[in-house]
Formats: sequence, C-alpha cells, structure tokens
Amino acid sequence: MVVGICDDHAEERERIYKVCEMVLEQMGCPAEIALFEGASFVLQTSKKPDILILDIEMPGMTGIELKEALQSEEGATYIIFVTDHEEMMTEAFGVHVLRFVQKENLEDKLPEALAQAIRMKRNSCIVHGMDSQKILYIYSDGNYIRMVTEEGEQPLIRESMKQLKKGLEGCPFVEIKRGCLVNVAKIDKIKDGIISIGGEQLQISKRKQSEVTHAYLAYYKEA
Repeated sequence: MVVGICDDHAEERERIYKVCEMVLEQMGCPAEIALFEGASFVLQTSKKPDILILDIEMPGMTGIELKEALQSEEGATYIIFVTDHEEMMTEAFGVHVLRFVQKENLEDKLPEALAQAIRMKRNSCIVHGMDSQKILYIYSDGNYIRMVTEEGEQPLIRESMKQLKKGLEGCPFVEIKRGCLVNVAKIDKIKDGIISIGGEQLQISKRKQSEVTHAYLAYYKEA
C-alpha cells in the first residue's frame, strides 16, 4: 500500500507525515509513504498512491484538478483533502473523496480519516474496471455475470462465476447461494436467512447461512 502526501509546503508535509506514521504503526499496516511537493508529481509517478492526502490550493495544478485527473484513470485512489479553504469544499467533492480535514485540526481529525481509508482500501479491489466499494452484489446469468450497484444493474459481462470468484480472492464477497456473490461491506442487516442490502432483500440458501453469517461478523470485527 502507498500513502501519498501532496502539499506544496514542506512543514505541512512533515506534519501530515508524522500523523501517517503513527496511524500506520497503530494499525499494523505496512505501507510506503510518498511525499509530493506538487500535484503534477503525483501524475508523473508510475506507482499511484492507494490513499492520497491532498492539499486543495497549490500553485500550478490544484488539488481539485488532480482529483479530476485521478478519477479519469482506472483504479481507485482514495482522497483525503486537507485545507484551510472551506469555501472550496463543494467544488472538491467527488468519487473516492472520503473526507475533508481542516489543517488547524489536522492532528485531531486526520488519524480517524486515514484509518477509515486504510480499512476501505484493505477490503477493496477492481472488478472489470469498477471499484468493489461501489458493488452491492454480482449474479450469474447463463454464461454472463451482472454487477448490481447502488445505481442499479450494470451491463452483462461475459465471464463465468468460477472465473470471477478467482479474481475476487481477498475481497469481501461471499456466496449466499449458487451464482450470487454479495459484498459483505454493503450488507445492512441479516435476519431469518434474509440479507438486506441497498434497499433489496436477498435470500440466503440454507447450506450457506452459517458461512455468510461468519463472513459478516468477521468483516465487522476486523473493521
């Protein structure tokens, strides 16, 4: 995992670095911390950060412009904005923008924001170009699979469920019945063999109920 820090002021990069070092140590998370003095340097690096702590107002390319550039690339860089410019926050909202932290509250608020980003990154992967954090569940349809997100059903993809499951190893998906994988991170509730997820209710097969419950409890215990 790579945690990036992008701020044009050296003293601010050092403040953020110390917080990152503390959080990573507390969480037992082996990670590289990469320092960038400008937004363009982030785009030039061959190994993009998994998590980026990003200043909004910088000379040259701004943090907002960098956010938009990163969103156009495949893969997910989770962004935590640190700023003194509250008036720019609405413009800075976007996909994978997790938090806004005011610099005056950096030492108090950044640890929680970074810990959340690490937990999310540990339990995410890319599925056919889509961040798994967006996926509610996936089901097979003949020789195809279909992903269901909060926006609804996505186009069919020609792939077997067996092939898909191999690619999802290490991601928080559990099979609730033959041909249906659910994102454990998105489950709202499990009761009487029924999963509530994204406003829908999905039946768990009897032989899968113990496995699903165990996966659900294990996920939230770790989180």
